[in-house]
Amino acid sequence: EQVSKPEAWLKSIPKEVNPLFVGSGAVACRDLIHKFHPLGKLLAHQPPLLSSLIQLATARAIQAGPVEEIQANYIRPSDAALGRRGS
Repeated sequence: EQVSKPEAWLKSIPKEVNPLFVGSGAVACRDLIHKFHPLGKLLAHQPPLLSSLIQLATARAIQAGPVEEIQANYIRPSDAALGRRGS
């Protein structure tokens, strides 16, 4: 998990990796992706396997217990907190 600018994140992916980018965000960043990973692949829509993985994750989440017991893992301050500091 991380919060970073797309350029920094794309630079962090090793050059020898030919990543697969999926979704509307990938399409919106097509030029930037190809700048850093010319051999990277883009899919505008999620493949059927992704839907299956989401169903599996949902089933496991149901088995995990009450939502009230879930612990959030914040990796950056909320937008509201950033606004209060004038950032």
